[in-house]
Amino acid sequence: MTPEVVAAAVGLLEQEPAHPWSVRELAAAAGVSAAHLARLFATHLGAAPMECLGRLRAERAAALLIEIRLPVAEIGREVGWPDPAYASRRFRAFFGVSPRTYRTRYASSDH
Repeated sequence: MTPEVVAAAVGLLEQEPAHPWSVRELAAAAGVSAAHLARLFATHLGAAPMECLGRLRAERAAALLIEIRLPVAEIGREVGWPDPAYASRRFRAFFGVSPRTYRTRYASSDH
């Protein structure tokens, strides 16, 4: 079972993925120290808080690429990656393909 602190922190990340979170800020919002939050994430989620944020941003970007026809750079900004080149690198790190390739592969033609 995931502790309430981890669930609360993940909830904050899900609510505001584009926010420039730091572990310290996230921990303060969850009411624990940064080191304790990092330990809880590692124990219960198997990843650091910022790794979880990166995964969340990538998953959100993937969904937006399929659902709407916004430019890739705009989608990057929506999920918290304001630099288009960085957004593309982070997306590729999670999915193994560029955002454009992902969209071409998975988006239906009616969007």
